[in-house]
Amino acid sequence: EEKAILKQNVCAALVDSGMLLGNSVVVIGLVNWSQTNSLYSLLVVFVNFLMLQGIFALDSKVREARFAKFNQGASLQNNFNLENTSIGIRYAGKSLGLALALYAGLASANYYSGKMVENVFTLAVHCGFMWLSVKAMARAVLTIVLFRVNTGIEVDQQDNVGIAAVVFCVYCAMGYLLIQFFT
Repeated sequence: EEKAILKQNVCAALVDSGMLLGNSVVVIGLVNWSQTNSLYSLLVVFVNFLMLQGIFALDSKVREARFAKFNQGASLQNNFNLENTSIGIRYAGKSLGLALALYAGLASANYYSGKMVENVFTLAVHCGFMWLSVKAMARAVLTIVLFRVNTGIEVDQQDNVGIAAVVFCVYCAMGYLLIQFFT
């Protein structure tokens, strides 16, 4: 991605920016959740950050598999290099929506001082539920808002920035909604 960004590939820059902003939201959520005040709580934050990165990676793999399924086996990573701006916008929106959902999961979970396993398990359950919730809510809203619009064709094949912007906004809105429900 670094080479693509240096070549002024907007899609790659959007993907990278979405992940960077998403990770910032997650770090803020982790610090607020744990109220880091000792080296052990910092270790808990680090371990849970790695676990949440696993959720990001799993979500990314799901997105790649869905992209390949609906685009005749095409690679999402290779399409980033084709400078399809709308794919970058949609990807960034889904990343930010996921990060906001994880923040909601962090806000709703209890922190158990001095208990690593309980903290990891609690966050896995809360954040996993929020991940599934943001996906389901966004899909429902997009079905209503973009009724009879094939977002896959519009974004993946026709580089429709407007549709991608709507997807971006819906995912972010659903993430914010989860934060409001659970904080």
